Amino acid sequence: MRRCVLAGPPVVIGLAGYIRGRRTTGLDLRVDRAVHDVLTPLAPALERVVALASPLHTLLACLAVAAVTAVRRRREPGHLAFVCVAGPVLALAVTGVLQQALARPSAAVPWSVGAFPSGHATGAWSLFAVTVLVTAPAVRTRPNDVLRGLSRLATLVLALALSLALVAGRDHYLTDVVAAAAVSLAAVSLVALLAGRVRPAVSAGSAPGSTLTSDDRWGRRRLDRTRGHL
Repeated sequence: MRRCVLAGPPVVIGLAGYIRGRRTTGLDLRVDRAVHDVLTPLAPALERVVALASPLHTLLACLAVAAVTAVRRRREPGHLAFVCVAGPVLALAVTGVLQQALARPSAAVPWSVGAFPSGHATGAWSLFAVTVLVTAPAVRTRPNDVLRGLSRLATLVLALALSLALVAGRDHYLTDVVAAAAVSLAAVSLVALLAGRVRPAVSAGSAPGSTLTSDDRWGRRRLDRTRGHL
């Protein structure tokens, strides 16, 4: 997470400086032509992906992840539910500020500004980030590896497919979706780090009279069983 927090801002600032004052760049045009030519036959499917993965829909998906996490609060740290909501909201807020500040025209509609970063891509990559966070082994004591892997893969495929669809449909340039991914990963990681610092620390080795979480009790029972076999 710290790597995302440290790497995200330089990527976004570098791309913003790269495209500032220019509608597009040579790199954007080359990628735009290549992706558009290859994926044009899939245009109807790509349009459905863009409609499905709107910022509102992906934010609602993050809220659903937060609700599931809150229900499972006995087995998972409660601060994760907060991160699942606050992280994407922060990412979308930063995206909105950058869109207004840079006022980059859309690839397909020159008179429409606010293309950098992509709001659609920000939502999708935020959903991927919270999914990775919630399904991290350090968070879920006894994870289902298959379900965890499928959840991560599904959200990653959605984020990649949406990014390609936005470029292929000429709604955004490559730099727009790359900046959106950087903003999303950095914002969610930052909120997770801050929330992890302020949440109460309860461990199996805490002071007498303290309350153990279900993770602590399960870990202690597992340790006791392990000692019994020695």
